[in-house]
Amino acid sequence: MLHIKKSYIPIVEIKEGPLKGKWADHQILTAEALKSKDIVFNTYPTGSGKTRALLNAIKFNNYKNILLIAPTNELLRQYREDVEKYLVKNNMNHEVILVTSSELDKINGQNHSKALEQILNKPNNKVLLTNPDIVHYVLTMHYGHESLRRSLFINLVAQSNLDLIAFDEFHYYDLKRSFFATLLVTLKAVFPACRWKLLFMSATPSQYIKEFAEQLDFDVEIVSPEITDSNVTMPFLSDTFLEVISGNIKDNLETIIEKLNEWKTKNFDAVVISDSLARISILSSKLQEQGWKYGEDYGMITGPATTEERKKALDLPLILTTPTVDIGYNFPKQNKKRQNIDCIIFEARNHADFIQRLHRAGRIFFKPEVNHPSIAVCLCPGNSQKTFEKYSGDINRQKLQAIAKEAFGEIKDPTEAYYQAIGSISLRLFQGKIKLLFDAKTANAENSPVYRFINIIKKMTGASNAWLKVPAEVFQIALINDEIKYGQINDENREKLLQIIQKLRERKDVNNRPLYETDEDIYLAMKKISSFIDQLASFRSFSMPTLEVVAEKHIFGTNQKFEYDALTILSMYEAELKPNKRKKANPLCLGTAKVIKKLEKNQYLTLRILRAPDFDHGFFIPLKLKIDQATEASYALNKALSELAVPIYLLTSAQANIARTYGLHPRKIILDNIEKISLVGEEAVSAVGLFSGVANILPI
Repeated sequence: MLHIKKSYIPIVEIKEGPLKGKWADHQILTAEALKSKDIVFNTYPTGSGKTRALLNAIKFNNYKNILLIAPTNELLRQYREDVEKYLVKNNMNHEVILVTSSELDKINGQNHSKALEQILNKPNNKVLLTNPDIVHYVLTMHYGHESLRRSLFINLVAQSNLDLIAFDEFHYYDLKRSFFATLLVTLKAVFPACRWKLLFMSATPSQYIKEFAEQLDFDVEIVSPEITDSNVTMPFLSDTFLEVISGNIKDNLETIIEKLNEWKTKNFDAVVISDSLARISILSSKLQEQGWKYGEDYGMITGPATTEERKKALDLPLILTTPTVDIGYNFPKQNKKRQNIDCIIFEARNHADFIQRLHRAGRIFFKPEVNHPSIAVCLCPGNSQKTFEKYSGDINRQKLQAIAKEAFGEIKDPTEAYYQAIGSISLRLFQGKIKLLFDAKTANAENSPVYRFINIIKKMTGASNAWLKVPAEVFQIALINDEIKYGQINDENREKLLQIIQKLRERKDVNNRPLYETDEDIYLAMKKISSFIDQLASFRSFSMPTLEVVAEKHIFGTNQKFEYDALTILSMYEAELKPNKRKKANPLCLGTAKVIKKLEKNQYLTLRILRAPDFDHGFFIPLKLKIDQATEASYALNKALSELAVPIYLLTSAQANIARTYGLHPRKIILDNIEKISLVGEEAVSAVGLFSGVANILPI
């Protein structure tokens, strides 16, 4: 067992001025850095008060208009409370505006574009709190009605007079979702009207974004614990006793329940974090068998749970949760004098998750009682556990960081591989949209700002030559379908379609056989290309068939209906199924599943792919795939899958093991009657960055 010694944070006391008072040093350093620097990264640890650093920066620099981007609506609601309290306490007259789909509905339920335009046009002194989805769609000109997309883009980046754009929990964004941050940095480099400062707040920041900004000659400052010279400190993380166990929650149920029972008798507040909703469900059922009462002895915070259900769970002594809490949850406990969370059990497969989750417990910053130790139990892969076994006794957090990196390994930056294989499609399509902001002469001139803008993005993402690797037909199909989607069906477009079909007829595979045997296959391939690119442009995950799920609260943390991946529900839970009898909002929703319980042993539905690619590992989109099992549910699944682009990444055995350390879920598929290991859907797209390899965009 390791004893992690109490951690301290430098403190400064300001005697006079707008920030008079006692603060963590970074809560002042961040505000000062933004006064003179273009881009600032605050990399202080989780639990050290980065929210207050942002708010102090607004006050210190007299910012009038601020855009704060946080990855979940739950975190935005928490931010609204914090910001409003700060503004009232400091006599600041900013209007705090939550910009989410539900809030835009209240302004104009028929037209979110006009509602957003109305907000952006408000006069000075506004703090806009929004999710990355909306910003992503506005910047890539996919938001709302076609007629307002151009004006919304211009309004957001220039006419709304933003002083500061801040990102919280930026480490949460993957490559597809961090693209809009790349756009903002590039816009600031090229267009003088983009005068706002950028603040990135993350304990584990993106090295790619930092290097990107520095190569564009921005004046960048990193506010981190290593650069301070303060001699006055205050504890912010308690002494913690850490035990590391091999496996996951399901592998260690008896041990975990024994610990939870012990902590219950001592009135400790505890949290259990699992990467898997299914494993949390198993633990919840076992606790019920032991006499624990849901809603009284423990609660759950999961993706399907409602805001109200999550709030109720926060008040309970034990909280079972999924990675939902990795994003900004503070676990407030009313009037508790010591740390809010005394004990934590968590799964971790990589260094970032280990540090983020460990630091959910033991937060004592500005707490009156700081000498109560915390208890932590980490569940991890066996090879990582063996590394921790080599160490014992007293260590500080810096040494712990080094041990964790040794145990879990360094995470590779997948940016270049991703953009060279798939992300370049997004860039190519975005190029056409950004040119629409300018007249034809400016848009195509080699010395114009738009030309420089596009070339910076291509260079910085490593995608300069990647477009050559993507079949021309992919872009042509995407562009022509985009035009047809907005009513531009004319003779010219019909002629273009015929030309594309002819090119696809002439396409050969590596064995010089026709890539598509019939015109019917060609039409299906075109549908799947359009489906793939539509999903690639989306901020959301790649679409898969879903079921509308209902269950008792102790299974998923909610008794409200929610949609969930159909393959997962059918493979892992005993459920009563009712097929769709009326049209639902989501056409991929197959029906309703009343979940009875978690299956003792998973019964995975097998995906059978009818034609194999000509490589052993890499990315492809199958033209035809189906579920092998002959059930009513499988029939509905196959119908939904028939026209949907389902990304697949074939893995070697070694890659499958690495994928699991990233929290991905390799699964077996049947490929030409041979069993293979793969990633499916959104995870297949992520794998392109992790493993490189071949990326075949034309469906096969």
